[in-house]
This record gives sequence, C-alpha cells and structure tokens, in this order.
Amino acid sequence: MAAIRELVEKDVKPAHIRNELVDSFMLSIDAVRALKQIQNFVYNYRRSTMKNTDVVEDMEEIAAGSQLSDDLPDTTPFTFGYPLDEDGVPELGDGSDDDPLVIGITT
Repeated sequence: MAAIRELVEKDVKPAHIRNELVDSFMLSIDAVRALKQIQNFVYNYRRSTMKNTDVVEDMEEIAAGSQLSDDLPDTTPFTFGYPLDEDGVPELGDGSDDDPLVIGITT
C-alpha cells in the first residue's frame, strides 16, 4: 500500500498506478487488484488523507477548520475571503456561474 500512496501523492492516475504495480513488482496483471478497486482507494485516500476534494460541503468543513485568527502560528496555513453565517460557518458558493465558490488558501 505504501507504493500506491506514494503514487497517489504524485498525482498518478489509477490506471497508471495499476500498470506501475505490474511493472515494478513483476506481477501478472491477474495478481493486481481490479482497476475499480484502485480507483476507489485513490478517491478515498485523496479525500480523507490529502483533503483533496471538489465537494462544496467538504470545502466548507476544511475552511471552517482553518479560518484565519490572531492566535495562529506563522507557519499554519489558513483560509480567508468568504462570508460567514450567523454561527460563524463559512458560506461558500455552490460553484455555479450565479453563485461561484471563491476561497483563498495560504501555505
């Protein structure tokens, strides 16, 4: 699994990951997981571990957990540039032309 994680972090596509496993470990194609299983792993790993998502609700959660505040250390990334509702929850757009999703992120 470590080999797959490294490839996912390098943004390698699932089909290429499958081929890389066959080539690198000299396996038969039948010995490697099905492409659909690798695609599911890549999607879940990117979403859960790498926080790589394009779902508005996920972005709202990420933004809420990393809002700019005065007590943040200088090396901590933060989000900014969006309105908050009365509870302090980010109000991000839905990504449409009429309601674009705009968020700033620092590193």
